[in-house]
Amino acid sequence: MEKIKYLNKTKNGKGGLTIQKKKVLTFLTIALLTIAAFYAGYTIASPSNTFTISNGVYPGAASYTVWRDGNYYYAKNAYGAIDYSGTDAASVIQSAINACPNGSSIFIKSGEYEIKSEILITKPLTITGEHAATERYQSLYQVVWGVKMSVMTLGITAFHIQCDEAVIIENIIIFYKVINYAQPSSGIGILIEGTNSTNWNKQSIFRNLRIVSFWKGIYSKAGSAWVVDNCYIALNYYGVYLENIAYGDAGDNTIVNSVISGNMSWGYLVYQTSSGGLRIENSKLLYGSYGIYLSINSATSNLIVVGNSIENQITQAIHLDSSVLFFNVLITDNQFGGLGGGGKYIQISSSYIEGVNIANNVFRGTSGTSGTYGVYIGSGTSILISGNRFDYQYYAVYNYGGTQITVHGNVFKACTNSISGTVDSADNYSYS
Repeated sequence: MEKIKYLNKTKNGKGGLTIQKKKVLTFLTIALLTIAAFYAGYTIASPSNTFTISNGVYPGAASYTVWRDGNYYYAKNAYGAIDYSGTDAASVIQSAINACPNGSSIFIKSGEYEIKSEILITKPLTITGEHAATERYQSLYQVVWGVKMSVMTLGITAFHIQCDEAVIIENIIIFYKVINYAQPSSGIGILIEGTNSTNWNKQSIFRNLRIVSFWKGIYSKAGSAWVVDNCYIALNYYGVYLENIAYGDAGDNTIVNSVISGNMSWGYLVYQTSSGGLRIENSKLLYGSYGIYLSINSATSNLIVVGNSIENQITQAIHLDSSVLFFNVLITDNQFGGLGGGGKYIQISSSYIEGVNIANNVFRGTSGTSGTYGVYIGSGTSILISGNRFDYQYYAVYNYGGTQITVHGNVFKACTNSISGTVDSADNYSYS
């Protein structure tokens, strides 16, 4: 029996197809259109907010593209197919990360992503938001709307890096929404460590981020040679917290072109506890109890602080302390100002600290500010203070217990006491 019958025959004996044949043709047409759309880079999907991925054009280069549509989050692969979706943003992003090969990338479209659980990164990759989280750092409070990760669960870490190779995170706002600008006591924006207790994560880059209101904004638990570039890190109890860094030059970490801002009455902007070099350059460190606080408990070297604006701290702008050998410190070409009454711009407090060069800085004060110190040396050895300008300090240079202290070529304006204590002093100039 024939499966296809002709109806309404014409003069040549042919006619229209049966309903069964029409169904077969319709199915084949839809299948062919779907395959064509797949290879053309389009997705036939349920979300209303669909978009085209063009091969070879970013974000087409990404292994996954993540976006939000209403209360749902989606991750489509490089060919345009949606692999993961759901109402939990962290779960969708985590699934995309887990599926990516090493060295791949994830592109996140603009929107707010509510993060309720930790995002774990165990492989080298790049996570990029659609727009930079902030404009150039001089525009302190200018937010450019892009990708906002709103952390909704108390005490969690937003991004946890646990691998030995480089990870890049860029163009994302990471905001700890649950604490509402009060003094934070939990939660971490980015946690950096290696695969185990003896390894370090190496050469990661954090660029164009805005990290707000965590206990620790960036926590380098075991990281070396990373870079924080053009980031705005604000209202965290610890802006950047460093420990267990690789020793010496190989472990140098860099903060550059960034703003780290604290609260008016609490917080540490940069806090380091163990070995490894640190360079802070061309950045703004504003407010907080302390600007840079080093309390070192394992032998280290190489603190370089150059070309920054360090202002409005309550207690100290830079605090150097160590229970082991700590040498090679350079503090140069910085602008200090706005210190609280009785505070100290730079305090050196350990006989283990050797080889400090404080040069070409400006220490600003006002006639109405009382009891401030420019450089206070509780202890330490081989310290050179040269080419600086001190304005309206109660003590510009105060040596309480340091040895081999040299104070040469500085300018003291309207300081109550220019130099106090035993120092090698020459070519300094004082005027009222």
